Amino acid sequence: MTVAPIRVLAVDDSAVARNAYRFLLTPELGFDLVATAPNAEIARKKIAALTPDVVVLDIEMPGEDGLSFLQWLMQHQPTPVVVASSHSSRGAEQTMRAFSLGAIEVVCKGGPAGGSGWGDDFATVLREGVQAAARAGLRMSFRRGGRPAAGATSSPFGHSTPVLPGTLASRPIRRGNCVVIGASTGGPEALSVLVAQMPADFPPTFIVQHMPPLYTRTFAQRLDTLGAVRVKEAEDGEMIGPGQVLVAPGGMQMSMAIGHAGPVARVRKAPPVNRHAPSVDVLFDSAVESYRSRVFGVLLTGMGNDGAAGLLRIREAGGTTVAQDEASCVVYGMPQEAAKCGAASKILPLVEILPWMLTQLVER
Repeated sequence: MTVAPIRVLAVDDSAVARNAYRFLLTPELGFDLVATAPNAEIARKKIAALTPDVVVLDIEMPGEDGLSFLQWLMQHQPTPVVVASSHSSRGAEQTMRAFSLGAIEVVCKGGPAGGSGWGDDFATVLREGVQAAARAGLRMSFRRGGRPAAGATSSPFGHSTPVLPGTLASRPIRRGNCVVIGASTGGPEALSVLVAQMPADFPPTFIVQHMPPLYTRTFAQRLDTLGAVRVKEAEDGEMIGPGQVLVAPGGMQMSMAIGHAGPVARVRKAPPVNRHAPSVDVLFDSAVESYRSRVFGVLLTGMGNDGAAGLLRIREAGGTTVAQDEASCVVYGMPQEAAKCGAASKILPLVEILPWMLTQLVER
């Protein structure tokens, strides 16, 4: 059966960028660039007329900026959006805001390391980002429908965040465990939901989110504002304790080891694993070596299979494993691979993962 190409609208004030998309998103590769637009006003008209599957959006545009346009789009004609951002601190800050408004994925113009060209690296991440966004589009209609339950808050992705039962919130958490979490496409908002629920004595936690350099620091700073735990981008040799969370730096591999007073982050420049740096499998494997059965492994929404093998090794070592369910994932790729190989002892909706983990972690 022939698969229809993904219909894409590219919105960018740069004529160079718009021309590049014509060469990078071709029918031979499964894409149909139905139109380009140099600004938000023209983009609105073309979206209404063409109803593309995915929008590739530049944030920094003259006149109405990309963030304002994104907010309008999600309110009036929800469409999966891939943000094409500059590789800069300002670009990172804007992209975090774009995620909170509903963007699915981010790609750095010039490639994952922010080079100046439009070569193979950028072509690969762009195409993968558009494919992931197209998959997410299959669920966007119901994801943004409905209303949060009473007493709950809602994330931009439509997930309701329940208030934790008082019986859990008032009981101390056992010491001696660690938590490792992996995520990719859709991960920024999924992780926001989890981190916001973590109590102040939550076990030391390490996160790998597939994200370019510079962006991970801004992302960690954003997570740090959400709840009781303290979150920062990891540094090599950094020790953490309960109530602390480290995010792997983009472009680096992060593992962990046991120090004299608790877990220690190991951050180094190393080749990609499963095509990713940071890689979820690298983190998960190091957690097994250090903590064996005292590891809690969590695999969230994302495209590909990074983390599935590592989650299986955690389970085989006697650790506790959980994967996000299909209905609450933006892209059911990584958790699906974990489910297929039997790596997850539990498969749960996003909002149920943290409450369930706390039932396993609290003092009895």
